[in-house]
Amino acid sequence: MLKKEFKIPYFFELFIITIITISISKINAIAGILSAIAFIILYLIKKNYTKSILIIPIILNMFLISDIPNKSLGMLGTIIDKDDGKYKIMINKFYDENWKKTNKIYITYYSKFSVEPLKNGQKIYLYGKKQNNNIIKTDYIATKGNKSILQIKDLIINQLKNRLKDPNTFDIVKSSIMGNIQNKEKFKKTGTLHLFAVSGFHVYIIYFIISKIINLLIYKKNIRLILSTIIINFYLILTGFSASSLRAVLLLSIINIFKILDLQYDSLNILSLIGYINLIIIPENLQNIGFLMSYSATFMILYTNKKLYKSKIKNIIIPISAYIGIFPISLYSFGEISLSGIIITPIISPIIGLLILLGFFNILINSVILQSFTNTISSGILNFLKIFENIPLLKIENNFLIFIIWCIIFIFYIIILNHLIKPRPLR
Repeated sequence: MLKKEFKIPYFFELFIITIITISISKINAIAGILSAIAFIILYLIKKNYTKSILIIPIILNMFLISDIPNKSLGMLGTIIDKDDGKYKIMINKFYDENWKKTNKIYITYYSKFSVEPLKNGQKIYLYGKKQNNNIIKTDYIATKGNKSILQIKDLIINQLKNRLKDPNTFDIVKSSIMGNIQNKEKFKKTGTLHLFAVSGFHVYIIYFIISKIINLLIYKKNIRLILSTIIINFYLILTGFSASSLRAVLLLSIINIFKILDLQYDSLNILSLIGYINLIIIPENLQNIGFLMSYSATFMILYTNKKLYKSKIKNIIIPISAYIGIFPISLYSFGEISLSGIIITPIISPIIGLLILLGFFNILINSVILQSFTNTISSGILNFLKIFENIPLLKIENNFLIFIIWCIIFIFYIIILNHLIKPRPLR
């Protein structure tokens, strides 16, 4: 039976237009609106009415969602993630003469005494001042004391902490599943920090485990796809709805929907659609380093995956492609990057997959043997990384030079893919 054809050839282009329009609006709001209108007119001239309609939400977003001013005021939001005194909060409203709607995730550090401890999923009233794009200096937080499914993350963290007594093991296993590793410096020096920030790699490993278990229990394909999609969406609770995990989960979910409906799909276009929706909902994600790294790495992975054809070195090259994708952003954002990461990444990646699996087993099973094995694996990772700690970091402050270096690496990589690896035939 032939699949019904469903083409979406314009989403990548739409994603780029969204990026351009939002970037211009950050410089000047009126210029941003005018640029969006210009794109609408261009597509109307070409009689492409669908694209014209899909650009309209960008303009509406500029009118309906307000930026929080840099002054002390009250805000209403929900705690979506916490790590000791660090809180990630989705702010929905703020009071500036009257209540105004916003939709943005902020980070705040709050360690003042509270009669009721702050938990994931709690709705809160916050009084403070925005310091920069995503940080709020908080003077006061009051909770509404409500319960939420998001609090399951607190229960799981406590379960892991009780069973993995060694602080280093707990930190590595927790961050393998949920991100936010504490011992950042060691992994930053070796260029492996991205492996302990929840990404598509982690989501796909967990989805693979879920799918295998469901496949053993359920025969019907569509029911398997529906169940695995629902379960992987719940995983977002553990990641604190990070940009990279949200992107990966949505990508898997939409692909599964296309499979259920028996429609053709293109992963690159679906990824672009997700990026478009993500920026419509939260335009400030364009200034989020995690968002930029996530999409650049995934675009590189999808491009590489299309070029490879049952290659035995596919699993080695794909982690390298992700590293090439984040290379310019990491160097531009942090001013330095470890070149040893390109060597270590394909070696450590399978072990991270094993740690994710061990982490879930430790949550479900209280076994001394299992805990001891987990300690051995995490200690082995730390000892292995010590070999590469003294390799000097690449430090470049000239942005133009960063761009040139990345272009050389990128061109060299494309040449390898096109000439040394047999391409996948078109279907």
